Parts: sequence; C-alpha cells; structure tokens
Amino acid sequence: MSYKFKIRTIVLLLIIGCAYSQSSNHIKPQNGLLWKISGNGLKESSYIIGTSHKVSSLFLDSICGFRIAFNSVTRVVGELSETDLGSTGPEFLEYLKSPAAMMPIDTSYNNIFTELDLERIDSVLFMYSKVKLDKAKFLRPNVVKMIILQMVLSSIYTQQPYKESIDSYIINKAKENGKETIGIETVKEQTNIIYIKDSTLNIEAKQLVYFVNHLPDFIQSRKLSRDAFRKQDLNLLEDIFNGNSNKESQTEDDRILKNRNISWMKKLSTLITEKPTLITVGALHLVGEFGLINQFRKLGYVVNPINE
Repeated sequence: MSYKFKIRTIVLLLIIGCAYSQSSNHIKPQNGLLWKISGNGLKESSYIIGTSHKVSSLFLDSICGFRIAFNSVTRVVGELSETDLGSTGPEFLEYLKSPAAMMPIDTSYNNIFTELDLERIDSVLFMYSKVKLDKAKFLRPNVVKMIILQMVLSSIYTQQPYKESIDSYIINKAKENGKETIGIETVKEQTNIIYIKDSTLNIEAKQLVYFVNHLPDFIQSRKLSRDAFRKQDLNLLEDIFNGNSNKESQTEDDRILKNRNISWMKKLSTLITEKPTLITVGALHLVGEFGLINQFRKLGYVVNPINE
C-alpha cells in the first residue's frame, strides 16, 4: 500500500467515522540542517536537526555528520515523544469525534460561506479526498482546511521508497539504542494548536476560503520548500516562507511557529545543560528572529552548522 494511499484512507475514515510571517530582523544562519550547540558553560555539545515531517528517513544518509552526532548524545528530544508518536491517530480521531470539531447545531455552512465559496471548497475537497463537501459539512471549517492541507502535502511530498518520517526514525532509533527520549509537546497540545479550538467560525471560514482560492500559490511554494529542504538550503527555505507570508496567515504562522518556539526554548535551554542532546524539529522552527538557532545564540550559545 503506497504512502499516499494510506494518508487518503486515513482521511476518508476520519470523515466517515465522525458523521505547516516571522520577522526577518536577524542575522540569517549559514546553510545546513544539522547544527552543533556548544559554549555558554556546556560540558558536552548538543545538536539540533531540522526535519521535514513528509520526507522519508532515508534522506538522513545525505545529512553530513548525522550519525556521528546521533551516536554522541544520550538524549533525543522531538516534537513528540516515542510514546506519543504512536498515539497521534487515536488522539486526532478522538478530537474529530468531539463537539469541538463539529459545527454548532444552529449554524450551517450556508450561514458563513457564499454559494461560490462552497462550490470552490467542494471542488478542492473532492479533488484531493474524493469526498464531497456534503459529507463533511458537520465539521468546522478549520478541520476541513486541515484535511485538504494534509492531502495536498501528501501529493507534493510523496516519494518512493518511503520508509518512515525522519522524526519517527530518529526517536525510534534512539529508543532502540537505550537513549532517553522526550517530547516537548503532547499530542493533545499539538491538536489544540493545529485545530485552534478557541477560534470563531467566521475567522475559520475566511481562512478556508483564502486557502482554497490561493491553493495554486500554496502548492508552488511548498514544492519550492520541498526542493530547498532536499538541497539542505535553510536560507532559501526561510526566504520562501517569508515570501509566502501575508496578513491572512500571520496569526497562524505565529501560532504554529513563533509561539511554539518561545515555549519550547523554556524547556530546551534546560535540557541541553543536563546531558548531550539531539533536538529534532521541523526545519522552519530553526529559522527567523524567533527560530531556535537565533534564540540559542541570544542565550549565549555557539550554534554552527555541521558541514563535514
């Protein structure tokens, strides 16, 4: 069964079962996905690696110095722990069955979308999931947007052979090697962030319409980002992200990147002082004024790319 087919099957089951701009006011980092953190009183160096959740773990063989860095640490920190990695499906399914994911009983899509909007959303949803909007109208707009987004990303990033995601491989390999594994977020926390449980229907509707109307631009941007990641060009990845930012996405960008980075640093700055640690997070969490590289440097650490 292909990776793309698995993703589509999961999305269809979820629907039926329920009836990814920061300020650039900073010095850009050099290029590379793997970075060494040293200085500022650290007894042993730690590392941080930028990943892509949609790229196969086989790509790790092309990241210079990864095996050496991995073998030198005694702890691996991921966005989710090894335990949580295996529970994302049930957690998301539980959320999609909850009232928080559902449209209010006294409000319908006709109240928040125009007829033209509904036609466009229906067309895009069916194109990528083979499900008509009539079958998903009980879901809030932000959930429908996330379903479309995941299907689109799968079509962009699907590659063969695909083993498992980089993040999953690193965490699972660490567990096999007796290394401590820690997640800086729980699945529940990620779910709350992704689905914006406290958002309003009007805001969600506006964001979904904007996403659908600008889907070709989004796809082109993600393809460029995919290629930049494979080239391990962190600066280009940041430029593409900043060039694609707009007023409609600013709040979402802050919520998914900036705010999480600030929260993560409260834990990460302590963790690296305790023992040599490898931090594995999505590559966009490394760049920008509030990126983890810049935040570590502001704390006085030396953060340099591993290029050999």
